[in-house]
Amino acid sequence: MKALGSSKVKIFLTVLLVYLFYIAPDYVTAGTNRYIALTKSIVDDKTFDIDRYFTTTRDYAPYKEHYYIGAAPGLSLMAAPIYIALKPLLALLPEAAYLDLEPALLNLFFAFFLSVLPGALIAVLLYDVLLSFPLKEKERILIVFASSFGTSLFFYSTRFLAHVTATFLLLSAFCIFFKSKMGYERKYLFFLSGICIGLAVLTEYVAVIGSLLLLIYAFCGFKKYKILNYTLLALGMFPTILFYLYYHYRCFDNPFTTATKYSIMIGPVPFSLPQPRFIYELTFGTYRGLFMYMPIMLIAVLGILLFFLKPKKEYLQEMAFISLFSSATFLVICMFCNWVWPWGGDFGPRYFICIIPFLMIPIVFAYGKIRFKIIFWIAALSVFINWCGVQYGDSDNVFTNMGVFIFRGLNSNLSEWAYKLTNLYIRRLNVITHFSPFVPLVALSVIICIIWKGEIYKLTSTFLNESSISRKNVG
Repeated sequence: MKALGSSKVKIFLTVLLVYLFYIAPDYVTAGTNRYIALTKSIVDDKTFDIDRYFTTTRDYAPYKEHYYIGAAPGLSLMAAPIYIALKPLLALLPEAAYLDLEPALLNLFFAFFLSVLPGALIAVLLYDVLLSFPLKEKERILIVFASSFGTSLFFYSTRFLAHVTATFLLLSAFCIFFKSKMGYERKYLFFLSGICIGLAVLTEYVAVIGSLLLLIYAFCGFKKYKILNYTLLALGMFPTILFYLYYHYRCFDNPFTTATKYSIMIGPVPFSLPQPRFIYELTFGTYRGLFMYMPIMLIAVLGILLFFLKPKKEYLQEMAFISLFSSATFLVICMFCNWVWPWGGDFGPRYFICIIPFLMIPIVFAYGKIRFKIIFWIAALSVFINWCGVQYGDSDNVFTNMGVFIFRGLNSNLSEWAYKLTNLYIRRLNVITHFSPFVPLVALSVIICIIWKGEIYKLTSTFLNESSISRKNVG
């Protein structure tokens, strides 16, 4: 048990440090600004409208002479306590610097607590789920790190947006139900799962698909003696559902009307069937193609197909949930594309982030049919694509950031921000154009090597022994 615990700690520290290294304080876009605007309105003005700040974002929803954010409010609500704690510190800044630095500083702290930390915890939760499958340790670790660094989770865990937070909440609820099925049961955890499910929908509207399917999954193994568990689940959901209804009634006079209906960027979206063009664009298109930005997802889909060709009863409910959640989310996003395409200002298909860690689980069933080395190199390609993305930001083509990396080299949002601060407030740098992240990256690599020194030693010893045996056989 100690070894398992240390593996979780190592995974958490590794993912946390890498995400923190690539956090982007200056990534203040319409998406981040809307959440910051609502947080400031809630704390400073005690209101849900963003009348004072709506000009800072393009994604606002006008209604009855007021302006609201064109998204779910949950992320802003969770950011409010952080903002309250930061206000005394921000007040210490000189007034001239405060106006320029406030957005980036808020973005930095909000992103750390509501994107970086949840992103690192997603890796731990995924590893915990994989412990219930008959895998080698290296196979588990590969899936976890492929998820953390080889998918869009990498990019969006370093930005203050709702996707990763909602994903963490959904995965937390799934883990509670899954572990309960496997025999690990703590009744209070069902109460926590109810909070997670309700809060996920309050954070991102598309999470309602996963939340409803999670409830079905939870009730699949219904037993009378577990009625208390389900009661606690309902009690956990009740406050968030109540607030969800209250917020939308207060803002839009209808508890069931979402903010996207009045958003100037989206507006009311009528029902329509997915078009073949958008199915292609969201799978293999270079603009937002799921498999182009994350080739490892091809192995995930193959794992699902292999499982259902020869299903195992003990994992049937989980695979049914993952398949339904993924396909339903994909179809819903395709239908939205009919009206709001193209979605710009992103790196990769960000609305699919909620299904990414779930889709990594079926890779378990691909290991038996595909060699580990093949999966490893596909995961490595995915990591390279998303590593380039996290260094250079938004891209309208999967190849853009890879090309920039090849010609420009290493980059870091933190180093760019540090250069900007130095150039503005310390001294003008007339010769230096930017700070290189090379030395900090080497330091980060050394720290990660220290964290995993035992595993690296074993891997090196195994490689040397295999090489020695090969040479003897040749001789």
